[in-house]
Amino acid sequence: MGMDKCCSFSDHDRMPRGLSFYQITEYCPHNVNLSSGVENTSCWKKPTELTTSPKVDLFNGRMNGVLLTSIFVTAIDEVTVAHLGTSEGRILQVVLQRSSSYTITLANFSLGERLPVLREVSRLGDSLLFVTGNKVSQVSIKGPGCRHFLTCFRCLRVERFMQCGWCGNSCTRREECDASWNQESCSPVLTDFHPRNATLHGNTRVTLCGMSFQSRPRFPAIIDSPVTSGTHRVTVGWRNCTVLPEESLDKWPNPVPHWKEFVDVLVCGLEPKGEQEVLVPTNVVLTITEEIRNPPFYINGSSSCLGFVFVVPTVTSIHPPYGPQAGGTKVSIQGENLLAGSSRKVLINSLACPLIR
Repeated sequence: MGMDKCCSFSDHDRMPRGLSFYQITEYCPHNVNLSSGVENTSCWKKPTELTTSPKVDLFNGRMNGVLLTSIFVTAIDEVTVAHLGTSEGRILQVVLQRSSSYTITLANFSLGERLPVLREVSRLGDSLLFVTGNKVSQVSIKGPGCRHFLTCFRCLRVERFMQCGWCGNSCTRREECDASWNQESCSPVLTDFHPRNATLHGNTRVTLCGMSFQSRPRFPAIIDSPVTSGTHRVTVGWRNCTVLPEESLDKWPNPVPHWKEFVDVLVCGLEPKGEQEVLVPTNVVLTITEEIRNPPFYINGSSSCLGFVFVVPTVTSIHPPYGPQAGGTKVSIQGENLLAGSSRKVLINSLACPLIR
């Protein structure tokens, strides 16, 4: 309510944003024009006024049992950041935003002693001073560092004021990196696939699991989807595997909480043509080159996983060898590699014989 009023076109006397305890005194600009050529949405990125709206748990229950003993809120660039002290001597650094579904936790670290963080917090330049017992701890307002972000995806999603980038296999600041350091792109990470085998002449669906299959939190609707056979390419051994965005979308849980990091899923269909060795473990390779490079980063690179095997199904026996024309006979088929691939069908004299599981 207060934000709508502050960022509207209403012509009235200048209105202070309020919340002066947390930020410097400012006035509402009344200049947000979403229909203009250049959208100016900076008004929405800072808190304003207190409202009578119902209270909302932005932590989705994750703070149950945690006693907050201090709160210090400040604006860094265009981001509102809260430093929350707990009764066990920990500091949580979180981003506050206009959302009723989640918060973004940037850091959760200990000040060294399991004593309550006192309410009084001071800012000295680019540092914050916290007190636990008779100890004063100085913490950079940008946070304790970047190494607690264990994946490239999480590293490059954090706010830019933290100055984090991906360095080889870890998240660091530029001055801490002795190798190639970047804030622009992540490579996909392929961790598993299913099924583990397929026939030489089938259209097996292969499901790939991993992380960083696209820079957005999840696959969007199929219309205008950035996931295409051009941006996402899969090969299994010497054969192509055509990416199927529709089936990939169906594999995702719905709805997906924004604060939860789920495993990414991609489905492709093996092409039945091409040479391929049998019974030899081969690589599944995923290559991604995003055409729409959305900020703050994009996906670019390849990842592989060894262990896919092409097989030839062989029937060795059928029991019983005959049955009445009226049907209804249960037939047992024995052989090798009969469960290969993602699906299977049995035909007897061109008539379908439904499988009994």
